[in-house]
Amino acid sequence: MKKDKDYISGGDMRLAEDILLDFAQEKHAQFKYFTDFAPAEFFVNQGLMVICPHQ
Repeated sequence: MKKDKDYISGGDMRLAEDILLDFAQEKHAQFKYFTDFAPAEFFVNQGLMVICPHQ
């Protein structure tokens, strides 16, 4: 599920997101989208975190 309003098909960020989500699915890992402020920045950033299970 794409979370940001600026979804552009075929862009580098979308490709990286798709690869990461495919990896998470293959590994049965959880993933979470999050938003936060970067240090010394006054705009919000979005991230995607994958939590891999222990093996």
